[in-house]
Amino acid sequence: MNKDELNERIRNYSYPLKSLSGFEIICESLVYKIYDIFGKNMLLSMLYQIGMGPGEIIANRIKAKYNKNFSRG
Repeated sequence: MNKDELNERIRNYSYPLKSLSGFEIICESLVYKIYDIFGKNMLLSMLYQIGMGPGEIIANRIKAKYNKNFSRG
């Protein structure tokens, strides 16, 4: 087998990935991990520092998807 044949056999073709979906999963995991470890105040502080708009969007998506509520109860 020559070099070109070997390269063709081990070639890793790239397929279009849905990177936004992966980013959402990572962000959602981060939100839950911070909430679990540090509590609601730290989560709210982090979201406030990032910006109110994205934080509200993330919170609304989590509420809609998992029927979770981060308010006092």
